[in-house]
Amino acid sequence: LGIKVGESKSVTVVTTHSFARHMLAEPLSRLSGRQPLVRVTINQSSSEGALQQVLSGEADIALNSKHADNIELSSLPVFKLPRILVAPKGHPILECANISLEEIARHPHVAYPQAFAARRSLDEAFAAQHLKCNVVITATDADMVMACVSKGLGIAILTTLSTQDTDMRRVSLAPLDHLFSPVIAYVTIRRESVHNRAVMEFLQSLVPWLRQVDPRIFFLNDTRVQEPKVWPECLSQ
Repeated sequence: LGIKVGESKSVTVVTTHSFARHMLAEPLSRLSGRQPLVRVTINQSSSEGALQQVLSGEADIALNSKHADNIELSSLPVFKLPRILVAPKGHPILECANISLEEIARHPHVAYPQAFAARRSLDEAFAAQHLKCNVVITATDADMVMACVSKGLGIAILTTLSTQDTDMRRVSLAPLDHLFSPVIAYVTIRRESVHNRAVMEFLQSLVPWLRQVDPRIFFLNDTRVQEPKVWPECLSQ
Protein backbone atom coordinates (compact mmCIF):
# COMPACT_ATOMS: atom_id res chain seq x y z
CA LEU A 1 0.00 0.00 0.00
CA GLY A 2 3.01 2.29 0.35
CA ILE A 3 3.20 5.66 -1.38
CA LYS A 4 5.97 5.85 -3.99
CA VAL A 5 8.61 8.56 -4.05
CA GLY A 6 7.35 11.55 -6.00
CA GLU A 7 3.73 10.42 -5.57
CA SER A 8 2.47 13.08 -3.15
CA LYS A 9 -1.05 12.27 -1.97
CA SER A 10 -3.64 14.06 0.15
CA VAL A 11 -6.33 12.80 2.52
CA THR A 12 -9.18 14.81 4.00
CA VAL A 13 -10.60 13.52 7.27
CA VAL A 14 -13.83 14.90 8.71
CA THR A 15 -14.61 14.26 12.35
CA THR A 16 -16.06 15.79 15.50
CA HIS A 17 -14.25 18.17 17.83
CA SER A 18 -13.58 15.50 20.46
CA PHE A 19 -12.29 12.91 17.98
CA ALA A 20 -10.06 15.50 16.32
CA ARG A 21 -8.59 16.73 19.58
CA HIS A 22 -8.03 13.46 21.40
CA MET A 23 -7.70 10.69 18.81
CA LEU A 24 -5.80 11.98 15.79
CA ALA A 25 -2.46 13.35 17.00
CA GLU A 26 -0.75 9.98 17.48
CA PRO A 27 -1.85 8.39 14.17
CA LEU A 28 -0.92 11.57 12.30
CA SER A 29 2.55 11.39 13.81
CA ARG A 30 2.79 7.71 12.90
CA LEU A 31 1.66 8.38 9.34
CA SER A 32 4.15 11.22 8.95
CA GLY A 33 6.98 8.88 9.95
CA ARG A 34 5.88 6.08 7.63
CA GLN A 35 4.53 8.09 4.68
CA PRO A 36 5.87 11.68 4.72
CA LEU A 37 4.46 12.32 1.22
CA VAL A 38 0.87 12.05 2.46
CA ARG A 39 -0.74 15.41 3.26
CA VAL A 40 -3.68 15.35 5.67
CA THR A 41 -6.47 17.92 6.12
CA ILE A 42 -8.77 17.72 9.17
CA ASN A 43 -12.30 19.12 8.95
CA GLN A 44 -14.73 19.27 11.87
CA SER A 45 -18.43 18.55 11.62
CA SER A 46 -21.28 16.78 13.38
CA SER A 47 -21.50 13.01 12.87
CA GLU A 48 -24.32 13.43 10.37
CA GLY A 49 -22.50 16.21 8.53
CA ALA A 50 -19.32 14.14 8.38
CA LEU A 51 -21.04 11.32 6.50
CA GLN A 52 -22.53 13.80 4.06
CA GLN A 53 -19.09 15.28 3.35
CA VAL A 54 -17.70 11.85 2.54
CA LEU A 55 -20.69 11.03 0.33
CA SER A 56 -20.31 14.30 -1.60
CA GLY A 57 -16.56 13.86 -2.02
CA GLU A 58 -15.60 16.83 0.15
CA ALA A 59 -13.80 14.42 2.49
CA ASP A 60 -12.23 10.98 2.11
CA ILE A 61 -12.76 9.58 5.59
CA ALA A 62 -15.30 10.20 8.34
CA LEU A 63 -14.36 9.31 11.91
CA ASN A 64 -17.40 9.51 14.15
CA SER A 65 -20.01 7.56 16.12
CA LYS A 66 -22.50 7.02 13.29
CA HIS A 67 -22.73 4.06 10.91
CA ALA A 68 -23.46 4.96 7.28
CA ASP A 69 -26.64 3.58 5.73
CA ASN A 70 -25.80 4.35 2.11
CA ILE A 71 -24.78 1.86 -0.55
CA GLU A 72 -22.02 4.18 -1.79
CA LEU A 73 -20.38 4.28 1.65
CA SER A 74 -18.78 1.61 3.80
CA SER A 75 -18.41 1.91 7.58
CA LEU A 76 -16.08 -0.07 9.80
CA PRO A 77 -16.43 -0.21 13.61
CA VAL A 78 -12.95 0.41 15.00
CA PHE A 79 -13.10 1.47 18.68
CA LYS A 80 -15.32 1.22 21.74
CA LEU A 81 -15.64 4.29 23.95
CA PRO A 82 -17.06 3.51 27.42
CA ARG A 83 -19.29 6.14 29.04
CA ILE A 84 -18.44 7.69 32.36
CA LEU A 85 -19.99 10.09 34.81
CA VAL A 86 -18.14 13.37 35.31
CA ALA A 87 -18.93 15.23 38.53
CA PRO A 88 -17.40 18.11 40.51
CA LYS A 89 -15.06 17.02 43.29
CA GLY A 90 -17.02 16.09 46.41
CA HIS A 91 -20.37 15.83 44.61
CA PRO A 92 -22.85 13.69 46.61
CA ILE A 93 -23.51 11.34 43.68
CA LEU A 94 -19.95 10.06 44.03
CA GLU A 95 -20.86 8.55 47.39
CA CYS A 96 -23.23 6.05 45.68
CA ALA A 97 -21.80 2.54 45.57
CA ASN A 98 -23.72 1.75 42.38
CA ILE A 99 -24.89 4.88 40.57
CA SER A 100 -28.37 4.53 39.09
CA LEU A 101 -30.27 6.44 36.42
CA GLU A 102 -32.69 7.54 39.13
CA GLU A 103 -29.84 9.10 41.08
CA ILE A 104 -28.39 10.79 37.99
CA ALA A 105 -31.81 12.23 37.12
CA ARG A 106 -32.00 14.00 40.51
CA HIS A 107 -29.07 16.31 39.74
CA PRO A 108 -28.54 19.23 37.34
CA HIS A 109 -26.93 18.01 34.16
CA VAL A 110 -24.66 19.51 31.47
CA ALA A 111 -25.26 17.88 28.09
CA TYR A 112 -24.91 18.10 24.34
CA PRO A 113 -27.79 19.56 22.27
CA GLN A 114 -30.64 17.20 21.38
CA ALA A 115 -29.56 17.24 17.74
CA PHE A 116 -26.45 15.27 18.74
CA ALA A 117 -26.65 11.46 18.54
CA ALA A 118 -24.88 11.11 21.91
CA ARG A 119 -27.56 13.23 23.58
CA ARG A 120 -30.42 11.36 21.91
CA SER A 121 -29.11 8.00 23.09
CA LEU A 122 -28.97 9.29 26.68
CA ASP A 123 -32.48 10.71 26.48
CA GLU A 124 -33.73 7.37 25.18
CA ALA A 125 -32.10 5.52 28.08
CA PHE A 126 -33.78 7.78 30.63
CA ALA A 127 -37.14 7.64 28.83
CA ALA A 128 -37.03 3.83 28.87
CA GLN A 129 -37.05 4.06 32.68
CA HIS A 130 -39.74 6.79 32.65
CA LEU A 131 -37.16 9.34 33.73
CA LYS A 132 -35.97 12.64 32.31
CA CYS A 133 -32.45 13.99 32.43
CA ASN A 134 -32.40 17.34 34.27
CA VAL A 135 -30.41 19.31 31.67
CA VAL A 136 -29.71 22.85 32.84
CA ILE A 137 -26.86 23.72 30.46
CA THR A 138 -26.40 22.66 26.84
CA ALA A 139 -22.97 22.85 25.21
CA THR A 140 -21.84 21.80 21.76
CA ASP A 141 -18.45 20.30 22.61
CA ALA A 142 -16.94 18.23 25.39
CA ASP A 143 -14.46 20.90 26.45
CA MET A 144 -17.29 23.28 27.31
CA VAL A 145 -19.18 20.52 29.10
CA MET A 146 -16.09 19.72 31.18
CA ALA A 147 -15.55 23.40 31.97
CA CYS A 148 -19.11 23.71 33.29
CA VAL A 149 -18.77 20.59 35.41
CA SER A 150 -15.46 21.77 36.85
CA LYS A 151 -17.20 25.00 37.94
CA GLY A 152 -19.82 22.99 39.83
CA LEU A 153 -22.66 23.78 37.42
CA GLY A 154 -23.80 20.18 37.00
CA ILE A 155 -22.80 16.61 36.26
CA ALA A 156 -22.31 15.09 32.79
CA ILE A 157 -22.20 11.77 30.98
CA LEU A 158 -19.37 11.62 28.43
CA THR A 159 -17.18 9.00 26.84
CA THR A 160 -13.64 8.19 27.93
CA LEU A 161 -12.49 9.94 24.76
CA SER A 162 -13.84 13.28 25.96
CA THR A 163 -12.15 13.05 29.34
CA GLN A 164 -8.59 12.58 28.11
CA ASP A 165 -6.22 15.13 29.68
CA THR A 166 -8.85 16.03 32.28
CA ASP A 167 -7.70 18.16 35.21
CA MET A 168 -8.56 15.80 38.05
CA ARG A 169 -8.13 18.52 40.68
CA ARG A 170 -11.67 19.78 39.98
CA VAL A 171 -13.64 16.75 38.81
CA SER A 172 -14.06 13.05 39.54
CA LEU A 173 -14.96 10.24 37.15
CA ALA A 174 -17.12 7.18 37.74
CA PRO A 175 -17.68 4.28 35.28
CA LEU A 176 -21.19 3.74 33.93
CA ASP A 177 -20.70 0.41 32.16
CA HIS A 178 -23.62 -1.02 34.14
CA LEU A 179 -25.99 1.63 32.70
CA PHE A 180 -24.86 2.38 29.16
CA SER A 181 -23.34 0.48 26.27
CA PRO A 182 -20.12 1.99 24.97
CA VAL A 183 -20.21 4.36 22.03
CA ILE A 184 -18.84 2.75 18.87
CA ALA A 185 -16.43 4.77 16.75
CA TYR A 186 -16.62 4.14 13.00
CA VAL A 187 -14.47 5.03 10.05
CA THR A 188 -16.47 5.57 6.86
CA ILE A 189 -15.20 5.89 3.29
CA ARG A 190 -16.66 5.84 -0.18
CA ARG A 191 -16.30 2.30 -1.50
CA GLU A 192 -14.20 3.55 -4.40
CA SER A 193 -11.65 4.92 -1.91
CA VAL A 194 -10.27 1.43 -1.29
CA HIS A 195 -8.12 2.14 -4.35
CA ASN A 196 -6.69 5.31 -2.76
CA ARG A 197 -3.43 4.22 -1.17
CA ALA A 198 -3.16 7.36 0.94
CA VAL A 199 -6.60 6.69 2.48
CA MET A 200 -5.64 3.11 3.30
CA GLU A 201 -2.33 4.24 4.80
CA PHE A 202 -4.14 6.71 7.05
CA LEU A 203 -6.56 4.04 8.25
CA GLN A 204 -3.70 1.68 9.07
CA SER A 205 -2.04 4.45 11.07
CA LEU A 206 -5.26 5.10 12.98
CA VAL A 207 -6.42 1.56 13.75
CA PRO A 208 -3.86 -0.84 15.30
CA TRP A 209 -5.33 -4.11 13.97
CA LEU A 210 -5.58 -2.79 10.41
CA ARG A 211 -1.79 -2.58 10.32
CA GLN A 212 -1.61 -6.37 10.13
CA VAL A 213 -4.00 -6.82 7.19
CA ASP A 214 -5.09 -5.29 3.91
CA PRO A 215 -7.99 -3.04 5.03
CA ARG A 216 -9.56 -3.14 1.58
CA ILE A 217 -11.06 -6.58 2.23
CA PHE A 218 -13.31 -5.18 4.97
CA PHE A 219 -14.64 -2.25 2.97
CA LEU A 220 -15.18 -4.11 -0.31
CA ASN A 221 -16.54 -7.43 0.85
CA ASP A 222 -18.38 -6.47 4.05
CA THR A 223 -16.16 -9.02 5.77
CA ARG A 224 -17.08 -9.55 9.40
CA VAL A 225 -14.56 -7.69 11.56
CA GLN A 226 -13.39 -8.44 15.05
CA GLU A 227 -15.06 -6.85 18.05
CA PRO A 228 -13.87 -3.23 18.35
CA LYS A 229 -11.33 -2.76 21.12
CA VAL A 230 -11.62 -0.22 23.93
CA TRP A 231 -9.80 3.02 23.13
CA PRO A 232 -7.15 4.08 24.15
CA GLU A 233 -6.10 0.79 25.79
CA CYS A 234 -5.97 -0.92 22.39
CA LEU A 235 -3.25 1.44 21.16
CA SER A 236 -0.64 -0.25 23.34
CA GLN A 237 -1.71 -3.82 22.53
